[in-house]
Amino acid sequence: MLKGRACLAASSILASVAACSPLPDKVTPPTVALVSLRPVELGLFEQRFQLGLRVENPNAVDIPIAGLRYTLHLNGVELAHGTTQETLVLPAHGEKRFTVPLNASLAQLWQQFKALQQGHLAYRLVGDLSIQNHSKTLPFDYSGQIDFKP
Repeated sequence: MLKGRACLAASSILASVAACSPLPDKVTPPTVALVSLRPVELGLFEQRFQLGLRVENPNAVDIPIAGLRYTLHLNGVELAHGTTQETLVLPAHGEKRFTVPLNASLAQLWQQFKALQQGHLAYRLVGDLSIQNHSKTLPFDYSGQIDFKP
């Protein structure tokens, strides 16, 4: 029984040390992709959305994320922005999906109604990921297009 507890304690200590280990100097920034956009609250002056993201880690090491800052552009115009202090660990050569808040003004949304007439919506998601216990941030810039019939 005592031997089992000692192994458990040693495993916990090793896991803690591994989680705090520094990142290598050369880390390839993760890929951040937009997977969903859901309205949460539509007010007169401000609209709130939930932005679904998929973050993929191309590195051979886990990356401990301490939050992110992001801006969503539609058809070349800044639509909305947001920040979150959500913490997570991106597994080596793995991915995580999560949702973050996004805020937009009525004026920003109104500008986009004209774009809906064109049958497609080009978007760009740009920002950076903060690394836990590190001053380094990892930038991301993801673009895509949604085609639809008006």
